[in-house]
Amino acid sequence: MAVALAKKKKWRKCPNCNFFVEKAEGCVHITCRSKYEFCYMCGAKWSHSHCGCRRQNRVNIGN
Repeated sequence: MAVALAKKKKWRKCPNCNFFVEKAEGCVHITCRSKYEFCYMCGAKWSHSHCGCRRQNRVNIGN
């Protein structure tokens, strides 16, 4: 059931610990409860204020 809800809501899994995370608004930068930082859009490890997929265009979710 949780997986179906996550799929419906388009939640992402942390690439480090596989815990579902939800991002409703704001920057695509996520810090999971495992302290792993990643891009909510592509899942890449966050490094020095970007992930690579949106380096030139900072994207906000929910705007």
